[in-house]
Amino acid sequence: MNSQKIESEFLRISRILNRQHNKNQGIELLGRYIKSRFGADVLFYDFKVDKNQAVVNKVSNDHESSGTPMPIERPLEDYRNPLLLKGKEEIDPYFGDSRRIFLMTGVYAIPVVTRGEFNNLLLLYVTGEKEISLEVQAIGKYAAKELVAFLSRVKKSNQFWERMIFRTNYLENILLFQNSEADLDKIMKEIVENIPKAIDMKKCSIALLDKEKEYLLPYYSNFLKHNPGLKYPMDKGLTKDHTGILAMEKKEPIIVYDTRKDPRCDPELAKELNVYSNVTLPILNLQGEPLGVMYVDNEQYEIFTTEQIQFLKIIGKHIGLILTNLDYIDRLHSEVRTDGLTGLYNRESFWILFQEYQKTLKKTKASFALLMLDIDDFKKINDTYGHVLGDCFIKAIGASMEESLRGEDLVGRYGGEEFIILLKDIDEEGAFRIGERIRKNIETIRIQGISTTISIGIAIYPEDSKIGENLLKVADKNLYRAKIEGKNRIVPGYIDKM
Repeated sequence: MNSQKIESEFLRISRILNRQHNKNQGIELLGRYIKSRFGADVLFYDFKVDKNQAVVNKVSNDHESSGTPMPIERPLEDYRNPLLLKGKEEIDPYFGDSRRIFLMTGVYAIPVVTRGEFNNLLLLYVTGEKEISLEVQAIGKYAAKELVAFLSRVKKSNQFWERMIFRTNYLENILLFQNSEADLDKIMKEIVENIPKAIDMKKCSIALLDKEKEYLLPYYSNFLKHNPGLKYPMDKGLTKDHTGILAMEKKEPIIVYDTRKDPRCDPELAKELNVYSNVTLPILNLQGEPLGVMYVDNEQYEIFTTEQIQFLKIIGKHIGLILTNLDYIDRLHSEVRTDGLTGLYNRESFWILFQEYQKTLKKTKASFALLMLDIDDFKKINDTYGHVLGDCFIKAIGASMEESLRGEDLVGRYGGEEFIILLKDIDEEGAFRIGERIRKNIETIRIQGISTTISIGIAIYPEDSKIGENLLKVADKNLYRAKIEGKNRIVPGYIDKM
């Protein structure tokens, strides 16, 4: 066979092994190919040094005598160099048992040394009057060389999948057994800590949508501290880094190889966070609706493998299950303290803080005030000038309220155009005075030449009631009275004592 045909055979061997991901299947196909093309049978030896024996697999036919344990007849080092042997006298000192079982008359054995480890031997043999030709020797040497690369790749792949299975099982155990409310933060923190280890990455963060789905809130990370005020608008025109938006829109991972140059990323933020390559994965609930995203980052250029992406998809499904099955989103919304538009406390977090404050007053005689506030004729502003201007007024009024209050007071957005304020350690006269300051300051706000006013209802603890829900009812009824009496005014808590 000329050199051109030999090179063609080499290429076919390379293709056979490159297409395989399973060790046994790859070696078996190689053995069958050599048998069919060159007439030489093939054995593959797995050395078990600790037991002083080898497991011999005949791979040139349908598993005949596969997995046969045989003693190693000489020191292992004697097999480290290629062996060309002919006849019983030469073969038996090295492969006596194999010769007797397979009736060998000629042998060519080539060591397969993978990363310095000598654990395998490729043996080509003939029977009867056949001889080991130069072509068979050339094919054997090349096949052994290709097996080194093939076994290294399979080993690396197996190690990856072992890690992946371990991490997946680990996360499944978290999902199934660590389902108490007290453990929810721990679950998410362990996820962001362990995912990078499973896929050879450095950084992981999980950002979840707020209740109104207007912002992404970075909530858990293995390298950033949680910042309740940090949020990214769900609007490509308002945020430079919109990989999260795209991932949720497409419901597929968004892969970025260079965050400094990719137009979907914010290069300044990437530089600040020392992020170079990135995968942004959507987190979906059981109905396929987006709950947020998971960012997995590296500090260097990365070519992400199919296995890495598949693993991330599996993890994304697990996180979606955790958030759905444990009703985590609702609890999270109670913990996220700020309203997306104004930055004030949202309704749930305000009420939690209000109840905590009221508990501290059980053994004291201190009083406080609860104020309900509503923007006058706000529907008219939205209908006439549009919701964008309406949102501008809500933000400006929220900021004005914060400036008008004392440091210890609390203000939140109750919903829509309504706000709620807790004035601590104050009587009705003091509450009225602060309420009047708020009202007058809001009168001065001008946006595109337009102004508005607010109405306020006040309830006083303990005069109007000692129960939080009843105080809220009093303040709300006083707010209603302020509306029907002409708006842009304050009505204190002197009706409907509870």
